Amino acid sequence: MEKVTYSIHCDKYQKKKDGTSAIYMRITINRKTRYLPLNKFVQPEYFDYEKKRVKVVKSVPNAKALNRFFLDKETEIEDIILDLQRRDKLVSFDVIKRSFLGGGKDNFLTYSLNLLEEDSIDLKKTTIYGEELILAEIERYHPNLQIHEIDLSWLKKYKKHLIEEVGNKPNTLHNKFKIIYKYLKKAVKQGIIKMNPVEGFSSPRHSVDKPHLTVGPRL
Repeated sequence: MEKVTYSIHCDKYQKKKDGTSAIYMRITINRKTRYLPLNKFVQPEYFDYEKKRVKVVKSVPNAKALNRFFLDKETEIEDIILDLQRRDKLVSFDVIKRSFLGGGKDNFLTYSLNLLEEDSIDLKKTTIYGEELILAEIERYHPNLQIHEIDLSWLKKYKKHLIEEVGNKPNTLHNKFKIIYKYLKKAVKQGIIKMNPVEGFSSPRHSVDKPHLTVGPRL
């Protein structure tokens, strides 16, 4: 399990024209440190570097409000980390940043469509249209599906839905889960999730022209 620590940090070495310095959330994961901006500023001489709080003095009339804000942000970071650890998900700076600054978990549809748009210049229009249909079908089945919600259990339920309620055949199933595999593989590469659950999901694809199974991701 990743070792994670966090604290409020004032960058006293970088000052604005008014003499104030930016406040950050300092996050250290396995001895590597990164910073998340909190969009708050204070004169560094009024920041207590031991307590990680603004000094409550007359010169800083909003000190108590700032400290309550910092406490809320620390609680928010802690909740994000504990949630990831509880679900045995990857705890990385990028994942924390997405949740902390993005205001929530990653929406699978939005994430996939954004990547599809980035790759569109190299894809045929029929390929783009086909993927959009598959992604839209997933959204209808599970509105606002988050990337972290897709696990082996979800995949099995979705497969059952496609077979029993939609009437999909093996090759159609294979093509649909290949798209899910594609974008979850990218999510693993970007550090959003630790592993691709489709790797452990098996659904054989029927071969039409050859007597053996098509080689590819085990779906």
